[in-house]
Amino acid sequence: MTNEYWQIDLTPFFSPCTTTLNADPFSPAIFRLKQSEEWLLFVSRAMPSLYSPHTVYAYHMPTGMLKAILRDQDDSSLDAYAVVGDWAVLVILDFLEGDPNCQGNSIVTMINLATDERQELYRGCIRDAFYYDPFAGVALTEAWIALVRRYSDALGGGSEIVLWNRQTNAQQVISSDDYSRFPAMSGDWVAWLVAPENHEIGPDSPEYTVLHQISTGWQQQLYPAYGTDEPHLTDGRWLYWRKLANPEPWQSVYDLSTGRLYTFTTDSPTFSLYSWEIRGNTIAWSLHEMKSEDGIPDGYLRWRKGADPTVLMTVNPPPPPTWWQLKSGEPGYRAYGLENLEIPSPSPPEP
Repeated sequence: MTNEYWQIDLTPFFSPCTTTLNADPFSPAIFRLKQSEEWLLFVSRAMPSLYSPHTVYAYHMPTGMLKAILRDQDDSSLDAYAVVGDWAVLVILDFLEGDPNCQGNSIVTMINLATDERQELYRGCIRDAFYYDPFAGVALTEAWIALVRRYSDALGGGSEIVLWNRQTNAQQVISSDDYSRFPAMSGDWVAWLVAPENHEIGPDSPEYTVLHQISTGWQQQLYPAYGTDEPHLTDGRWLYWRKLANPEPWQSVYDLSTGRLYTFTTDSPTFSLYSWEIRGNTIAWSLHEMKSEDGIPDGYLRWRKGADPTVLMTVNPPPPPTWWQLKSGEPGYRAYGLENLEIPSPSPPEP
């Protein structure tokens, strides 16, 4: 693949079902991979900076077709996207320096990657009462879009999670917190990250996760270990987090079909577990081993397969809430206790 920024080789592997996208190893040319069953979305940037000319590409894995679905020629926009099936949603902030009355547009667009059909769901001035925030992420299912709507400072600021019905275009606000962001969505579930009221994130004022069931409106606040990132939802069933600050060899997992809390533990207790994912009957994770002699970690990718992910985990709860002492002697990180959930059953549809 050749674009206006970098030369990138699209090289077939020996396996007929595997392809590699090899970028210049000295340039971070490929960003933000998002994947559905057949499509791979990613960004190629002119420079490794937030504001940079860039192109969003869609790569069709079964055929090798590659197409540009969004181009920013003059570093004037920011965007986020998600993909499910053949459909992608793009959330865009397009700045207009020559229009002080508007400053720019907030845009939400649906794109059918197979047919190139486009549906613009929203367009409004950034200086209006609110805009949809690409910094805070977007989530997509076959039935719903989860967006982060951010209000102007004149209206008190803050942000909220908006659930957008793809069939009816009806919208509903499902968050009640001042600073909600990074929604994840799968099946009947939405989860998002909330910062404390004063935005002073620390061991005594942690971020937390809100879990929302679409069919019933039921919500629950959850407090995973301090130092985890935003929640992840997969297969309409699994809720889990990835740790950023606590490199422990265990992670907490909810099976939302039962409400039961599981613990996933690697077979390498001396290594740090960071990125991991549950998909189908497989759990895959990456491990880092820090080497004291050169300070450069070795990375490993491992996975387990089973009849069901529950057989790959234990029903034991994670270790009790504790404090990890920082090397500086300052207060360490606290792990908050999680318990099994009492999830209501969705009401049967009326005849």
